[in-house]
Amino acid sequence: MVNFKKVLGLAAPALVFAGMAFGQTPVACTLVSPAAPYIRAEGTTELLPQIQVLCPTGTVLPSPLNAQVFVTPVVGITSLVLNTTTGATEAAASATTAGPAIAQGAVTGNAVTFSGITPASGTAPFVISNIRINASQIPVATGIPNAVNVSVFITSGNSVVATVAATPIAYVVPGLAASKISGVSGVPVCNGSLANSPGFTVTIADFFPGAFKIMGAPSSAPAMPQESSSLLVGSNAVNSGTRIKLVFSGVPSGATVYVPTSVVASDGSKIALTASETGAFSQVANSTATGAPTSQGAGAVTITGGTGQAVYEVLVANSTTIDTYSVPVFLVAASNSVPPSTTPMSVAVSFAPIGSTNIPNFVVGSSTTSLTGSAFSVCATNLLYPYITNLSGYDTGLAIANTSTDPFGSKLGAVPQAGNCTLNFYGAGAPSGPVTSPSIPSGTVFTQILSNIAPGFQGYMIAQCDFLFAHGYAFITNMVSAGTSGVAEGYLAGIIPDVNLTSGRKASPPTVAGAGESLGN
Repeated sequence: MVNFKKVLGLAAPALVFAGMAFGQTPVACTLVSPAAPYIRAEGTTELLPQIQVLCPTGTVLPSPLNAQVFVTPVVGITSLVLNTTTGATEAAASATTAGPAIAQGAVTGNAVTFSGITPASGTAPFVISNIRINASQIPVATGIPNAVNVSVFITSGNSVVATVAATPIAYVVPGLAASKISGVSGVPVCNGSLANSPGFTVTIADFFPGAFKIMGAPSSAPAMPQESSSLLVGSNAVNSGTRIKLVFSGVPSGATVYVPTSVVASDGSKIALTASETGAFSQVANSTATGAPTSQGAGAVTITGGTGQAVYEVLVANSTTIDTYSVPVFLVAASNSVPPSTTPMSVAVSFAPIGSTNIPNFVVGSSTTSLTGSAFSVCATNLLYPYITNLSGYDTGLAIANTSTDPFGSKLGAVPQAGNCTLNFYGAGAPSGPVTSPSIPSGTVFTQILSNIAPGFQGYMIAQCDFLFAHGYAFITNMVSAGTSGVAEGYLAGIIPDVNLTSGRKASPPTVAGAGESLGN
């Protein structure tokens, strides 16, 4: 008879030994990477830094290995798929930081799996590169930035032989700083607008050094921040450098918008105008059209239905300073060719492209800034006659001069215009409605006696003239006939500032804020 107690007693140590062999505690390894960088919260293809697995001295890992890399918070992995049959992506495991790929990762959810890794000898078995994530799925924190963490499980067969605890390797912050607008000036439609000075200037900057990147060949030590993958696998997945888009809205028909074909920042970084939001970079040529800016090379923005966009690509970037670009926007329109509007133009600034398969790619995020630009305003001068009378034997002579013709030319803001003046009366005996003058040609003076247009009136009058540079004069007298002694007094009508205009003949160049013209009377 078999002694089962003895057999089981002999088998017990073997079972315990086997359990230790296949269920032993995995080796605790760590990650080595550059200082955790910022990545752009607007980006859907943000490249995580290259990471190296580092295990304790004396660790011997079996070969081949598999590795699962998990990214938290849970986000989409957007590394480019290079083989649709196997699912292999640009994400790569390699023996050294600059070596060729020895395994390409396949993506499942928020994990990248590398199979068949032949580890290097020593304490650094392999390096992981080219994991891209949709950073726009991670909220932007108001205080300390949210971290992107990576953990690694290294397996051989069905056994976990080594692990890397979740380690922060990047932080999510906006890549684009809030854009600003300056030098906004109203454009009187009767004057038109010439490209001798910008209608306004848009200032664009990155939120952190290195957020603006060039398109460059993959390199382990790039001279400038790059959108490129850090290790060449199959083909370079990047389609362009960082692009910045200016979307113009509310552009009236008859107006042309010009922007520079290139802009250089004070630190030497550079952006250039490209023909489209996606695809390869295609430099826009300087416009030679009549009216195009001559002070610098500029390209016309294609406007359809009042909307158009200009897209710039970063050609030179700086990883140590904030790159700030001042983009002048030129508005060109012939005199009286644009309908007036009370709604100003606007311009929205964002990364580009948005919603494409391009790498890099972005979303409209909290950093997308909408700015208020210039308005094409109606040409008008408002004159105040504070006291006029046609009572008690007095009468008032009224004069309105159209001085839009002068010896100074358009350099001081005057373009010859003609128009009517609407006379509005407020006081005792006012007419039942406004009185409209005949058209007053430029360089002429309209005159009238109050008793002819508002008999029995006493009060004040506001003249609304459909042209710039109107001036008024009033003469009050009780002289009823020539040679009769009496009382007489004259004064200049006051000019009520037009808040829609910021140009006027008093300034050179004409940029007086708040009025078409103000002579203090």
